[in-house]
Amino acid sequence: MALKRYVMLVDQEGGPLARLIPRLRELDFRIVRVPEPVSAVEFVRIFPKLSMVAVNDTGDSEQNVAMVTGMRELQPTLPLLWYGPPLNLPDAQRVEALPRDVTAGDLVACAERLLYQHFYPLDFANYLAETALTAFGAFGAHASSADPFLKASRARLAELSAVIAFSGPETSGHLIVSSSRQVARDAHARLFGGAGPSSDDVLVDLLGECSNRIVGRLVSYFEKRGRPFTFGVPLYLAGSQCVLWQGANRPSLALEFEAISGRLFCEICIDAFDPVSPSSDLPDELLQSGQCILL
Repeated sequence: MALKRYVMLVDQEGGPLARLIPRLRELDFRIVRVPEPVSAVEFVRIFPKLSMVAVNDTGDSEQNVAMVTGMRELQPTLPLLWYGPPLNLPDAQRVEALPRDVTAGDLVACAERLLYQHFYPLDFANYLAETALTAFGAFGAHASSADPFLKASRARLAELSAVIAFSGPETSGHLIVSSSRQVARDAHARLFGGAGPSSDDVLVDLLGECSNRIVGRLVSYFEKRGRPFTFGVPLYLAGSQCVLWQGANRPSLALEFEAISGRLFCEICIDAFDPVSPSSDLPDELLQSGQCILL
């Protein structure tokens, strides 16, 4: 199925923002390049499904201010990444500015952070990390966490995984807890004593209990925000080459945890109810005129 994730780059062909394109494509975002600021504002007006706009400073301060102000009036919460000198705008405009001397890695990292916070608010990411750490500790997998990151729709899993789907009137998605066999075996040994079982059935069941505990806490989080959901029993995957494909409109948010004998992963994908609207397609009049280019 066609994914509905779009990022607009306001830049000339071959400009510095082209360094974002490989990573954005890895994450299944479709990219629209717009050379002219006026066309960029018009695109934001016509097309409300943008996930982020990245702008290369035009060098014209009046034009810059008009462009950002116009975008903010049309989509107040749209993430804006500015590449160049900081704009002379009030803080309320919420523009993430990066100087031109940043590395390509810093540019990509900033864009990815803005995107994951757009799809998964920071308080939710922190809640998920704390909940996962508590669940892992309760089942013998003591770990520390790292920064969250986005995953593509088609992504490789660790050797053992437990998957739980959930759904409600306005929220649906899935949660994955994944680890190597050694991490799961060591956690089982700490929990029950002994050297740990060799059977994958026992090990993935342990991961399934972790995922049950995490989803149970997420139910409370969403119910308090008026989005109740129910969830099913875990499904189990085992193998070193497992790849999961999910066609949700949102990317997955992944958390990596460092355990004593390896890494644990907790990954969630939430696809909120998004009714089809007349403006769900790209505006043909701008694409056909060449003002916007779909890459």
